[in-house]
Amino acid sequence: MKSAVVVLGYNVNESNFDEVVWGRPPDCPGRLVKGAAIFLEEDADIFFITGCGGRDNKEGVEIMRDLLYSRAQFLEEFTVFPIFQMYHHSIILDKLEQAMKLERRNSGEWFQTTSRTMGNIWPHLISSQIKKVILVSSPDHISRCMRDALVYWKGTSLTLNLSASPSVTLYSARSEEDREIAKMENVLVLDPPFYPTVGKMIRELIAHRGDKELLGKVSAVLNEGA
Repeated sequence: MKSAVVVLGYNVNESNFDEVVWGRPPDCPGRLVKGAAIFLEEDADIFFITGCGGRDNKEGVEIMRDLLYSRAQFLEEFTVFPIFQMYHHSIILDKLEQAMKLERRNSGEWFQTTSRTMGNIWPHLISSQIKKVILVSSPDHISRCMRDALVYWKGTSLTLNLSASPSVTLYSARSEEDREIAKMENVLVLDPPFYPTVGKMIRELIAHRGDKELLGKVSAVLNEGA
């Protein structure tokens, strides 16, 4: 069964890009490191990197790729993954290079959304005859990745063997202030059967997030009840 590891990109212009994507050795891997470990452990056929944003005339996905290339020799510092101790870094890099695919943005699209990414990559996975997909992203993002994959890949064989594996570092910790509240227990997950009204309301707010007057009224009502 042909398999693919899909590493979700992160905005390269965010201050915590390095921590989210690379992580902190020895036991706090970011998205790229966790994805590389799973790729080796699964002996996967494709290592798919997606991206977001860009700088210095480079797309975000290219910056993520180059980060992995430049730091491959330091993967062994993540001792939480014994697989990195089993190969010389040059062999790991060669395996990744041979299997790597990059998500290319559409013309005029600099920032990718998770849903758009899922819509972009599934034809490539299907044409490569992939039957098993493992999504890799931050723990406070991974549930949305799974949801969007199930939405955009509906009706394809990709959903039959789809799983997700979170990294360790949180992407919501963008500043020192954020770190105080960037905890998994503060991640809000709304299961429709339990919160149908709340879920519908939030979707409506997201759909009208540019309506400042509406958001002002909602904020006023919430403050009244505080």
